[in-house]
Amino acid sequence: MGDFATRQPCSAIGPPQRRIQPASKPPNWAIPDGNGLQIRCRSASDGGLLEIARSRQDRNPLQDNSFTVFQSGGRPMSPILTSLTPSFGPEAGRNSVTITGSGFANVGPLTVQFGATATTFTIVSDTQITAIAPPGTGTVQVTVAANLDGTSNPLPYIYGPGLLYVTDSANPGTVYSVPATGGAATVLATGLNQPRGLTRVGNTLYIAEFGANRVVSVPTTGGPITPLVTTGLVGPIDVVAAGGTLFITDSGSLRVVSAPIGGGSPTLVAAVPTGAIGLTF
Repeated sequence: MGDFATRQPCSAIGPPQRRIQPASKPPNWAIPDGNGLQIRCRSASDGGLLEIARSRQDRNPLQDNSFTVFQSGGRPMSPILTSLTPSFGPEAGRNSVTITGSGFANVGPLTVQFGATATTFTIVSDTQITAIAPPGTGTVQVTVAANLDGTSNPLPYIYGPGLLYVTDSANPGTVYSVPATGGAATVLATGLNQPRGLTRVGNTLYIAEFGANRVVSVPTTGGPITPLVTTGLVGPIDVVAAGGTLFITDSGSLRVVSAPIGGGSPTLVAAVPTGAIGLTF
C-alpha cells in the first residue's frame, strides 16, 4: 500500500491498538484500500496521536476491532524486533528461538525468515513469537514480515557452537556457560552434588549428578534444577540424548541405562565388564 491519494472526512472508531507520534497532526481523512475495506482515522487531541482503524466501506466497524497504525506520510508500520533468545544455535537447526518485539498480532499473515529461509513459528502475543530455527551456517539476519505492514528490522543469529557448557564438581557443584570464542563464564546452577557429564537438547541441559545418584535438568539460560531420574542409579557419570530418551553411564552398577527424557526409572541397555564412563553416538 503506497501513499494515500484520496482524503475524505471521517470519524474515529474505538481505541487504537497501537499508536505512533506523527511529525504533525494530520487532518481527518479516509481512503478505500481496494479490498472492500476502508481506512478511517482522526486527529486525536492527546498530543496529536494518529489513530487508525479498518472498517467496511459502509463505515460499520469490523467485529474484531482490529487496528493498523500508519506512520506520517501514509505508510504502514512494520513489525519491530528487539531481541532473539537464544541468538545462536546449532547448524542442524530445529531449536526454539524466542523473538521479542512488537507488531506481531492482528496484522494479517506473517513470515519469519532466518536469512533467506522461511520457517515455522507460533505467535504467542503482539510482543512475542516462538520460531524454529532452520538449518544454516554462519551469521544470518532474522526478520519478521507482515503481509500488510512490511518487514521488520533485522537481528543477527549465529549458527555454530555459540556457548560451551561446563560442569565444575568442586566449586561447589556448579554448571557454567562460556562463549566458544572466549570470554567470561556465566553461572547457570549451583549446589549440585558432583555434577559430571552433561548434554544439551534445545534450551535444556541434562546433567549426570554423580554424588546424588540422579540425572537432573537445568535451563541453558540458568534457573531451577529439576530432578528427572532419581532412582536406580549408582554413580552416573555421563548422559546423552536421542529423541525422547536419555542414555546414562551408571558407573557404580557397571552398565549403560536409558530413561525417558521427561523423567522416569532407568532401563538396562548394556552391561559392561569394568565400568562405564563416557558415551556418545
